[in-house]
Amino acid sequence: MRKSSAAFFMAFATLATSAQVAKAETINCGLKTITVQNGKLTQIRHEDGTIHSGSSVSDNWGYDGKSIKHRLMDDRIPCGTKPKSRDKVIAELSSRFIKSPSHYGMDKQEAKWMASYTANLMKTDKNCHLLVDAAKSTQRKETFYIDCNDHSGNSHRYWVSRGDLKAGNSKPPAMPVSEAAAVDICNTELRSKATNPATYNPSLITGTTSRIVKANGRNVVEIDFSAKSAIGIEGKFRGRCILESGRLIEATVENR
Repeated sequence: MRKSSAAFFMAFATLATSAQVAKAETINCGLKTITVQNGKLTQIRHEDGTIHSGSSVSDNWGYDGKSIKHRLMDDRIPCGTKPKSRDKVIAELSSRFIKSPSHYGMDKQEAKWMASYTANLMKTDKNCHLLVDAAKSTQRKETFYIDCNDHSGNSHRYWVSRGDLKAGNSKPPAMPVSEAAAVDICNTELRSKATNPATYNPSLITGTTSRIVKANGRNVVEIDFSAKSAIGIEGKFRGRCILESGRLIEATVENR
């Protein structure tokens, strides 16, 4: 009798646990996807592929059964069970520039070009499955950057001139070169910067670091070296190079 009772209660507990798990559901809210369990928002996947859970959700987002709202947002985002079509997603993401051009450093015409350009990019380029951000560069004259995520959530950056944006000319994302190639490029540049290049002596084994930043297609290289001045005094230095798609965009030298 006791065994039967124990078995009954174990079976009941299993059913209760299954019922609790079954209450977790995935719901589409605009371009975001949320997970709700027992009526509580437990996870949110944003349109750029990033996922927030735990306190980053509970402290910032609210769910009322029909919509979600961030504590800093004025408007609520309606929720439903049917995901938006790919065309609808593309249209919503690319149209953001037209709504507030100045927020992205653009004029109205540039915003229209950007909307058309990014919409086409999401339709034709596998590296731009979802548009994350885009704006007019404050450092590169008449140039715009576009940040996208691919299907796996990896980030890619595109650089587009104003002329290419207007004409709709497609450009590949910035891609880093190999670490070895980046070191060679930086080493050559630092040698040319030495007052007496013939005395340039790099520490390429223990004094060199090289890393790849895939999100913006860059390589960052640091090389320790020694070199003599014009009057023969040897100094110790550290050089730093930043490359973008294999092109040197910055090289600095400091004493060490």
